[in-house]
Amino acid sequence: MEKETEIQYTKEENQNDQEIPLSSSQSVKEKTEGDLVIFNNDSTLKKSSTNIRSILSDLISTLEEKINIAKVDAIKESRELRLNELLLSDSSIGDIWLGLSFLLHNIWDSAMALMDSNVLYPKDPSYHLWECTLESGKVVHLNLHIWHCNCPQFIYNAFKNLHTFSQEKYHKKWDRWGGECVSQHPPYCAHLLAASLYATCQGIL
Repeated sequence: MEKETEIQYTKEENQNDQEIPLSSSQSVKEKTEGDLVIFNNDSTLKKSSTNIRSILSDLISTLEEKINIAKVDAIKESRELRLNELLLSDSSIGDIWLGLSFLLHNIWDSAMALMDSNVLYPKDPSYHLWECTLESGKVVHLNLHIWHCNCPQFIYNAFKNLHTFSQEKYHKKWDRWGGECVSQHPPYCAHLLAASLYATCQGIL
């Protein structure tokens, strides 16, 4: 019975893999999980079908849309709107906020601290240019449009991730997460996250 189960499992596993010949020295195996694995003589490249940059951009855009709708409703009802109350009263907005905190957990607390301490200042009406005054008195300059910050964390993340300077370019000219950065994996820092959320939640903080 155990042998039959093992044979059946092996058969099902093999059915999930499709061999697609490319050349005598290269073949592609596509798995049902959505990963594409390319084998050749020199290296193995694994490309995930899920792009975290697109997910983050969509979440931030959806968050802004829902907040704008809530703002209109609040104006009609002549009531004040605050982010903390909105996160508790609207589960869809709360879920997006929770999702962002999970995906960006490594810098989330730092970004929240920046927003709470009121050290971020927009420098233009489009909310693209920002300044952040650190505890040391140093002023950090960031730009959400071109996606850049002159803080050490941004520079460190840019060179830590080997995918930042990969030849594969991002398909959009501009995005909510990554701006005009051409990398599929744009570098980031707590300042850029805080400014992005601040711009999204402007007027209700």
